Amino acid sequence: MAAVPTRANIDIGAALAEAEDLYRERNPKSFAQHREACAAMPGGNTRSAIHVDPFPLTIVRGEGARLWDLDGHEYVDYLSEFTAGIFGHSHP
Repeated sequence: MAAVPTRANIDIGAALAEAEDLYRERNPKSFAQHREACAAMPGGNTRSAIHVDPFPLTIVRGEGARLWDLDGHEYVDYLSEFTAGIFGHSHP
């Protein structure tokens, strides 16, 4: 069996801070949008059940199973909207 590489004495707080910094650098427009939203409503989001630290991405477009955020990144939607969508279509 191959040995698993490990890092001795990893500082988890520093690792988290580094990951959050990289997230902010990669998503500056979503970060700015979140700060603006926080000025208008508590937490910047009306759906606190899906809060994401340090801030949520701002999704601006969807097409089929693909989503695009405000910063221009493309994602494949493997989640399929897990909130109200689980109850199905409820047309009168």
